[in-house]
Amino acid sequence: MVADYCAYGQFSSPTGSDHYRNSLKAIQKKGSRVEIHVYEPKLAAAMTAQQFNLQDASSAQNNNISLRNQQRFDAYFDYHAKLNAQMKPPDDYAKFLDIMNDQQSNCINDLQKAGVEIHRDVSEALPVFMWVRDESEEAVFSIYNLGHDSREISQVTKNKHIVLLLKDIASKYIKAQTQ
Repeated sequence: MVADYCAYGQFSSPTGSDHYRNSLKAIQKKGSRVEIHVYEPKLAAAMTAQQFNLQDASSAQNNNISLRNQQRFDAYFDYHAKLNAQMKPPDDYAKFLDIMNDQQSNCINDLQKAGVEIHRDVSEALPVFMWVRDESEEAVFSIYNLGHDSREISQVTKNKHIVLLLKDIASKYIKAQTQ
């Protein structure tokens, strides 16, 4: 897998993100090898700030106020408050970003404890994320529309040519990162 974050969808769909994480652990537990390549920490922090339009200190606090007024903000903190009473919505944008980055670190630690192999070695923003099954002719790829209020378009495919192309892209990208 090559994606931006370990805790994929953690803000937009906390329940979906937890299901995703638990599914990866279950796959690993069954004996399949799960390998994930995600953004290196500095890039992850920068992309998180950009995702929430909090990268510019001069406008970040006002943008944070706008973010706090969104239903998904309340839904995220309501969900996490049920799991951890200490999880409270922060007033400050820097604290919000710290929470998002801490959640990513928690995901990495959780999955690594389950035996999932995670590499924080992606050093450039990715416009496409991919999940390719080994020994299979199936893949999911997600095309990311970069920027504030960005969205993704995802597709499951069993098209042999697309799966081979994604495998080739992933292997070249991972190989380039590890050299």
